[in-house]
Amino acid sequence: AFAMNGMEIHTAVDHEVPVVWIVANNGGHGMVYHGEKRQFGGKFVSSRFRKPIEVARVAEGLGARVAKVERPDDIGGAIKSALSHAGPTVIEVVIDAEEMPPMRMRIETLAKFFSGEAVGSR
Repeated sequence: AFAMNGMEIHTAVDHEVPVVWIVANNGGHGMVYHGEKRQFGGKFVSSRFRKPIEVARVAEGLGARVAKVERPDDIGGAIKSALSHAGPTVIEVVIDAEEMPPMRMRIETLAKFFSGEAVGSR
């Protein structure tokens, strides 16, 4: 959910915290996108960006070291390099927006919510 937050990167830069973020960039709000498609028969409204966020550029602008990974074979080297760095690093991993993450609990919760069932009463 980099588009919904991400400014903590600047805090880590400011305090020189050696943290590594791996951001799976799917060009939008992936969980929302897949939830909308499933709930509304393949339609979605605003969960895909017309212009995807360039995570590496944003993180670099916040002062972090960055890497952009576009091929699966490159992730290992990016992680190794990030772990050897003394400050914050953001690794942007470009992924296929159509690849659905595990969503069983989210789907069950939404189904209960829209059916009027009490959520959280198991």
